[in-house]
Amino acid sequence: MIHVCYSFQGGNESYAKIPGVSIASIFENTQKPVTIHIIHDNNLSSDNHDKFVYLAGQYNQQIKFYNIENKVPEVKYYFESVSDSLKMIGAFYRLTMTEILPSEIEKIIYLDSSDTLVNLDIEELWNIDVKNYPCAAIPEVLNGAMPISFHPLVQNEIIQNDDYLNSGVMIFNLKYLRENNFAYIKDFADLPPEYKNMIILFDQDVLNYHFSKKY
Repeated sequence: MIHVCYSFQGGNESYAKIPGVSIASIFENTQKPVTIHIIHDNNLSSDNHDKFVYLAGQYNQQIKFYNIENKVPEVKYYFESVSDSLKMIGAFYRLTMTEILPSEIEKIIYLDSSDTLVNLDIEELWNIDVKNYPCAAIPEVLNGAMPISFHPLVQNEIIQNDDYLNSGVMIFNLKYLRENNFAYIKDFADLPPEYKNMIILFDQDVLNYHFSKKY
């Protein structure tokens, strides 16, 4: 079974169409069984919930839902400083994957819900070996970006330009993360002030804080 995770706020009724397209692109191009895991909040409407279920059923695939406000109720407290829509609190919900997803899931692909489209069999991504790493990702420089030109974390050499990772497509080794007691929600609240003051890309910066030397 291939496991793929999306996380987002459910407040905007029309927004659900965007991850819906991404999910459909996985189903359309992948031969093996896939389970989609959606981490959401109380704002996901029953109508959109049912549309996701219908979409998975059309491809004979599975989809599961995790209401973060039921399972990790303190999430809004930890992320209240990024709770407005422009900072996309929904992207932070993925930082609870080690807690919120079933313990038997040891590895998962994460895709941004707002701007990903899959045009290959996602098994190719799934087969990347991450057993000795917390995660796999692509450095921003390989996407043509130069973090040193705009990001204070790189300009101040807290993270190296060639190490700064893109967080939109990642593979997480959940087994490794659980064994090493990564606690992202608490760690976000406890980031060093000098680091927090340089955050401009929010969840991506938190992931770089943890993984820029380890992925």
